[in-house]
Amino acid sequence: MKKRTLSLFLAAAAVYMLLLFLLTISERAVPSSNIRTLFDAFWYSLVTLTTVGYGDLYPVSPAGRVISLIFVLLSMGVLAGVIGAAAVLIRRDLLPALRMRSVQRGNCYVFSAYNPASDALARDVLAAESDSRVIFCDTDQTAVPPDRFPRRRTLCASADAVQFARRIAGSAASCRVFLISDDELQNLSQAKDLRELPCAVYCRGTESPLSGDIRFFDAYTCCARLYWQTHPLGAEERVVLLAGDGRLAQALLDQSVLVNCRIPFVKSVCHAFGDWTAYRSLHPALPQVFGEPDDPRHDSLIFHSEAWCASHELTESADRIIFCGDDFALNIRNASLLSKYCPAGAAVHVAAPHADLDCTAAVFTRELVMRSGLDRQGRLLHAAYCRSTGSDAPWESLPAFLKESNRASGDHLLTKLRLLLSGDPPAEVTPESCRAAFAVWQAARDKEPFRLNEHERWARFHALYNWRYGPEKDSVRRTHPCMVPYERLSEADKAKDDFAWEQIGILYNEESK
Repeated sequence: MKKRTLSLFLAAAAVYMLLLFLLTISERAVPSSNIRTLFDAFWYSLVTLTTVGYGDLYPVSPAGRVISLIFVLLSMGVLAGVIGAAAVLIRRDLLPALRMRSVQRGNCYVFSAYNPASDALARDVLAAESDSRVIFCDTDQTAVPPDRFPRRRTLCASADAVQFARRIAGSAASCRVFLISDDELQNLSQAKDLRELPCAVYCRGTESPLSGDIRFFDAYTCCARLYWQTHPLGAEERVVLLAGDGRLAQALLDQSVLVNCRIPFVKSVCHAFGDWTAYRSLHPALPQVFGEPDDPRHDSLIFHSEAWCASHELTESADRIIFCGDDFALNIRNASLLSKYCPAGAAVHVAAPHADLDCTAAVFTRELVMRSGLDRQGRLLHAAYCRSTGSDAPWESLPAFLKESNRASGDHLLTKLRLLLSGDPPAEVTPESCRAAFAVWQAARDKEPFRLNEHERWARFHALYNWRYGPEKDSVRRTHPCMVPYERLSEADKAKDDFAWEQIGILYNEESK
């Protein structure tokens, strides 16, 4: 495109110079003419094409008048072109440059594309941070609705996310880049190009072993976290039925393994229906932390290859039934069939747009994607742990697995509060609920059930990533001496689990400062 534009420009310039040359020659042949030189011809063409028309120079020869007519006819087009070019220059270069300066004064959120996912996340960012600015790369300004994004805090750039990030990294107050295209391979490719820049990179897609410190997110994981946050299991809910397989169902089960640990206070049984062959192959260590349905010491996780409706006795005994396949239309149909044909009094939740499990772009929020609240909790807890042990390792230097372990502990915090405040279980983690729960824990004479609960939760997290027992902790072989039943732990190791409950008081005290 650039070569074609240059060719057209050179051709137009050549034609223009030829007309000036012919005008000069034809006017020189007439003694009464006042256009005698090439500069005279240039000046005459300039005042004619710009419609100024001073009248100091004018052609008198027939050929000169023909050329003059050409200039007159072109004058309106040239003027319109000049005005249009100036408008484009202002809109495409000057205004973005001015907006760029304002962007660099605040927290900068760069999105690789404008789509429903970036729309939802950017609006949540603007609502949460008054000094933030959002930039949509590879996007024309007309594609972004002005009623949803104020112009003073929004910029659309023709450059891609990598180019734009390189341009502003280090100059903005803070820079976060969200590679949020629907093409996950493209996101990963761009993420690799951004690893060396001083900015936080969030990539939509599946984590790669070559990703370094890049954070990954996807709609299924965000949806699963949001679901268990907003729909935690009640004390009376003990039998859960997951009907469906696929990425959403797996994300729901992963999160359930981490947050729904209530042993020994409440035993839960989860029945998963569908094709879970690949999932079970990827998580061979999970059976070591789950027991049989009649085992009171462990929760149970049972996989079924038959249809979810094969046993009406099971659907009738379930306390919660979740239709969570990736086919939303099928989920709605199955929920309808359950209501029509099965004797079930369970709470029924369906994965579908605008339902309990809304696995659409709406789940992309600042907290679910960036997990800033969990990271803040993790930093506070890590700082408290360092004070108690004398360690000076900063949060940033922790391996990714330890950071994820801290985040998993934070996800389980609401479950801990609900176990402590079972008479009036809180719906969310607040300073008030932490204060009340911590008082209950402090007053408890028998700490053993709480220690057992935390050990089970810790063991589940490690089993999900296929850690197993070993005489020494080895992060490469994934072995740990504490991957044993609670009864086999030493008294010192049992006492360490108190810290997980003391964190409730730590968080409350830190939030109060």
